[in-house]
Amino acid sequence: MPLQIGNFKPIDTPAPTATEAATPPATAPVIDAGAQALEALESKLADETLTPAEKYRKRLSDADITIEEASAVFDDLLARGFYEKVVTIKGRQAVLRTRAYEDHLRSVSAVEIASPRYSSTQDELQARYNLAASLISWNGVTYKTANGDVEKEFNTTMAALKRMPAPIYALLLAELAQFDAKMFVIFSEGALENF
Repeated sequence: MPLQIGNFKPIDTPAPTATEAATPPATAPVIDAGAQALEALESKLADETLTPAEKYRKRLSDADITIEEASAVFDDLLARGFYEKVVTIKGRQAVLRTRAYEDHLRSVSAVEIASPRYSSTQDELQARYNLAASLISWNGVTYKTANGDVEKEFNTTMAALKRMPAPIYALLLAELAQFDAKMFVIFSEGALENF
């Protein structure tokens, strides 16, 4: 009998076969939502009782950064005014450097002037400006020197990025994203309490 709207009579179902009757029904795993919520709450409360220095050390640990490595980056930035890291992509080396505040101002101005309609366009513009500001050298070509004309060197780097094969550009962006994420953790809340 076909199902009918408003028909509340029980549906006639055929009797199970001998094999079906002998096989116990599969049970879904029991998920104890209460226990999961309690565990999440306990974890959050444990984090809230940590001091800023302890929270900082936990963030470093979660990001696989040692306190010694963070201290070296911090010291380098204070002593030299920047931190550089050499990254290798398929045997080729790139040097990335932390950006200065003037780099931030340049990229913000570029976004305001371009006034992009879509967030993806804004993200790409911001990423390109960040990479041009951070890329010191790639594959043996040095784009920035210690005492060079900052704007001229930035423009030279930007022009080189525009001519670069798209897959290489994407790989450099990925390396920069990892570099920036590491810098974000190292200079996050609690850093001053540790150094």
